[in-house]
Amino acid sequence: EELRRRAGELRRMPSANELRASGANDLACAISRRGGFRGWAEKMGLKQKSSDTHRGQKWERHEADFFRSLGYLVEEQTAKAPFDLLVNGLRVDVKSSKLTRHGFYQYGGIRNGEGCDLFDLLCIDGGVKARVLVPSSKANVAKICMMPATLDGLGKYGAFVGAVHLLNSVQVAR
Repeated sequence: EELRRRAGELRRMPSANELRASGANDLACAISRRGGFRGWAEKMGLKQKSSDTHRGQKWERHEADFFRSLGYLVEEQTAKAPFDLLVNGLRVDVKSSKLTRHGFYQYGGIRNGEGCDLFDLLCIDGGVKARVLVPSSKANVAKICMMPATLDGLGKYGAFVGAVHLLNSVQVAR
């Protein structure tokens, strides 16, 4: 009842932060424990406020479908997991970036290559312009920045543009 009222005021699903800020922490916790915000939004037919998490989940689902279309076995992970997809037994962390106003693609949360076997770095321009699959052993940094020339095979990560074949390699496995 309270959720329906708050959603009606916003004309969308309230976020956890919005509920907490308005003194409804108990409601935020109940939603989290009983299906999550996305689950309740879907159940109630409500849109959610746009966020980095939602954009990330959109591209994770896109990549899961893409890898499945190539015949790979894909398991999607929970939001709390240190990687997003388990693809043929390899831990894959999906990251997406549009070209920044400074003219490069930027991916944060790389964690010096810890927690996964491959980074699936998506260059977004409406849809997926390119995917760069970088072994975690080659990503010993906190953030990756790529110039557009990378998509032409140049630079440190150029060799990994479209390198879907790495999903067949036991050499990138832990």
